[in-house]
Amino acid sequence: MARASLRTGAAAACVLIGVVPAAGIALVGSAAAALAGGGAIPGAVVDGARSISVVAALVVGTTVLAWALARVLSARRGVRREPTWVCGYDAVTPRMQYTASSFAAPVLGVFGQLA
Repeated sequence: MARASLRTGAAAACVLIGVVPAAGIALVGSAAAALAGGGAIPGAVVDGARSISVVAALVVGTTVLAWALARVLSARRGVRREPTWVCGYDAVTPRMQYTASSFAAPVLGVFGQLA
């Protein structure tokens, strides 16, 4: 159980640093400056990290808005549940399913003699 929560926490940290990289830069900024001989992280890097955060916020916001809109529209109009369309034939068995061989058969019919 502890390993699963550790993995979940590590995954959440990776997502957080990917979505808000300025937070990751703030965490490692002093160590990076010490390793680089006292130089600070260039402003262009920090500005790029902020741009990534803005883009990520826009993507997340747009996704949430589209999801909410889809939920409202589907609730308003109702979702029907119907059986899968089977070309008008109800007695389909697993033996009738498409396989790789059934997709390759037309190609093999044309080009099979060349091999």
